[in-house]
Amino acid sequence: MFTCMCICVFFFSCVFRGPGTLTRAILQAKPKSLTVVEKDHRWLPFLEQLQEPNSDIMQVHHHDILAYNYEDALGGVFENGDDVHLIGNLPFGVATPLLFGYLKMVRLQTGPFKYAPAEMSLSFQKEVADRMVAPAGHSVRSRISVMVQHCCDVSIDCDLPRSVFVPEPKVDASVVRLRPKSRETLADAVPYDDLDTVVRGVFASRRKMVRNNIVSYLRYSAADADNALALADIDGSARAQMLSTEAIEALCRHLVAIKPLPTKPSDAQQGSYTKHGGKQQRYQM
Repeated sequence: MFTCMCICVFFFSCVFRGPGTLTRAILQAKPKSLTVVEKDHRWLPFLEQLQEPNSDIMQVHHHDILAYNYEDALGGVFENGDDVHLIGNLPFGVATPLLFGYLKMVRLQTGPFKYAPAEMSLSFQKEVADRMVAPAGHSVRSRISVMVQHCCDVSIDCDLPRSVFVPEPKVDASVVRLRPKSRETLADAVPYDDLDTVVRGVFASRRKMVRNNIVSYLRYSAADADNALALADIDGSARAQMLSTEAIEALCRHLVAIKPLPTKPSDAQQGSYTKHGGKQQRYQM
């Protein structure tokens, strides 16, 4: 399915029935170009072996994906107007902060999304994947559900049993497909940071009513909270997980119209690699 597409693959030590198996499968699909980003030096020799007979299309970058400059490394690829597909077997500890970084890039049209919407196929812990696709009313719906569905059309492509990873983790995983929404749709959307602040606030205490969370965590008066909820046609006694993404977007617009939202920590300050015994623990597929 990748034939004649420019695929920039940001990769994380994939091992599945032997090192480099997944990379070989991608190469067999004949992409126009393949860029591999790998932080762990132990896996570079395997990738370089694959690169040697495919040097005309494949590049290997030894880099931390969280600090990777997509535009500097791949500007020529993007400027050609080719389709871009990001594929990642993500270390569980870095998957969520990396995802939120991508979502913000989608909204700002930067990084791999500067020239065109780039599809993503990324692996996550199954419970995280389930939250990403959870609709309004689902028990596991959360901040990540709303922010992902605000920026992208999202679906689970397949589930991966823990037995395919080396070393074997204690949880299963899923491959999630994210297709950024059109630029026309996102151009009229509420600002990303405003929406994220509201989502953090309404989900701050899942057992509380939305109205109470707006007052307690977003620091609006009860009267202002009631006014914004009424304008957004939301029952203030509902819990946040009952609200659709569109309803929360409407609520955000009305809250911002009343007064500026409180500041929040940036996504870049959240999350890190999981550490065990002083070393970064990363599961390979």
